[in-house]
Amino acid sequence: MSSSTKKKIESKLKTLKLKQQAGATQNYEIERHLRDFKEYQVIPEKFPNIFSDDLLLRIYKDCEECPICFLYYPKLLNSTRCCDQPICTECFVQMKRLDPHYPHDEGGTPGPANQEEENDPGKLISEPVKCPFCAVGDFGVLYSPPADFRVGLDSSCKPGEYNFNDPGVIEENEGEDSKDNENVVLTEADLADPFSTKRETLERRNKLKHSRKTSNITQHGSSIERARRGSVPKDGVGVITIDLIRPDWEQKLLSARAKIARRSAAATALHATSLLTEEENANGGYWR
Repeated sequence: MSSSTKKKIESKLKTLKLKQQAGATQNYEIERHLRDFKEYQVIPEKFPNIFSDDLLLRIYKDCEECPICFLYYPKLLNSTRCCDQPICTECFVQMKRLDPHYPHDEGGTPGPANQEEENDPGKLISEPVKCPFCAVGDFGVLYSPPADFRVGLDSSCKPGEYNFNDPGVIEENEGEDSKDNENVVLTEADLADPFSTKRETLERRNKLKHSRKTSNITQHGSSIERARRGSVPKDGVGVITIDLIRPDWEQKLLSARAKIARRSAAATALHATSLLTEEENANGGYWR
């Protein structure tokens, strides 16, 4: 074997060895990068009380519009106790009683009818908030949570753990249907055979489930249109009035009456002093 041939073979072996070393080094660097990436990868912490994506989709699907502010909110808004009209919580909490004032006629501006009433603190009144729809006093609302959906304080499922596939938080009817459908297992032969008994059973159950949901929705909607809830008293169960969330109205009224009483007493004392001064001046007691 000539020297040139030996050099060529050695050069090829050296090149092959260098390629193997480069490949090994590259594989080592890739593995080290992946290992470091897993170690330093920031995994977002899950908080159980923060709503999950499935829960947000469940709540904000098919929203309702508030007739006061025209904003959309999740279904089942607050309803007024008097006329059963929907109203959002944001609009409800912004309502409050007017400042203490003197009684006035309808359509007029608040103010005393004469000077005597202006000095009488007992004439001050604080009228309760009226319903923006039917103008009934002692405005209040009711809220009825959904009966087939519980997450949070009244349920074992926390908002951050809610999942559409969780059988503990889905509707009862859907849970029963899902259990029935799990018992029916379709094979390839059943799918290929159009007259399969299992296939017909599963299709019949699915149709029955769909018709039951449709009938429930129709009956629920027709019952609302047919029978409206009557007026509920202001002290009824579950009624939240403006005075309950703003209980300081009575203290404001008493403060306004006390202020007018102090002002009236000061005016009376000043008036009595001026009368005494005029009488003394008339008798010649004080002449300049």
